[in-house]
Order: sequence, then C-alpha cells, then structure tokens
Amino acid sequence: MAQLGILILVAMVGWGAFLAYRWLGTMGEVGAMYVRLQDIGELNGDVGQDDFRTAYLRAEGPRFGTYLFVSLLIVTAIFPFFLGLFDLVWGFFWRRSGELPWFEAGELVHSLILAILTVGAMFCFAYVSMRIYHQNRPGSLKSEVRRLNGEAHGD
Repeated sequence: MAQLGILILVAMVGWGAFLAYRWLGTMGEVGAMYVRLQDIGELNGDVGQDDFRTAYLRAEGPRFGTYLFVSLLIVTAIFPFFLGLFDLVWGFFWRRSGELPWFEAGELVHSLILAILTVGAMFCFAYVSMRIYHQNRPGSLKSEVRRLNGEAHGD
C-alpha cells in the first residue's frame, strides 16, 4: 500500500513539474508573439506588452490542466477528513445497532457504501470544479487580441 502512495506522489509531482514547464514555455513565447502580431498588423501599436502578456497567458496557458491539478490537490487534502467523518458516523450507527458483526467497519456493507459515497463525492467535486472552469474560461487568443484592440468580442 505504501508503494501505491509513493507512486501516486511521484505522479503528482511529475504532473506539477510538467505544468510548471508548460507555463514557463508559454511565458517564454509572449515576447515573440507580441512582436509577430504587431508586425502583421493584428495588434494595435498602443497595446502594451504587459496587457498582452496577461491576455496571452489567459488564452494560451495550460489553464485546464492547472484546474485539474489544483482540484486533485484539494481532493487529496480533503479525502482523509472525508474518510474520518464517514467512519465516525458509521461507528455511531454501528454502536446504536448493537454492534452487529456484518455492520462492522471493514465488512462488505461498510466498504461498499464507502466506495459509493467516495465516487459520488469525487463526481460532485469534479462537476463543481469543471463548472467553475467553464464559467471563467477565457476566449481564444484571437478574441483576446480583439478585446485588446478595442473591437467587439466574438470568435
């Protein structure tokens, strides 16, 4: 079991490092893209590089992967408390039932209900997380450039 925990930790650190690499790569492209868009006339000359950097990172950065990664970190931090609360409530009801042997923690009923509630909680958390992402999702680079140029939105 400890090997699985180490494997998950290594995977999370690897994913975090990959996202950091992608963000750094995106930040490195900003200057060249700013000059290129101004050279071809798609970006007004009065748009500052700092404004463009913010818009470019919003549109082209690995935001979806970052949302998923942060969601995973939150779930990983909350999960032990969820398990502890479930076992606390389950133990209360087990004692109130007269400590029936098939109702004891670790038995089939306990494990099945824990698995179902865990999957349900994960789906609910993923739904909320992705809803927040899609409500705050930025437009494409083209729409961000239009916004910076003062033109109407639309892709």
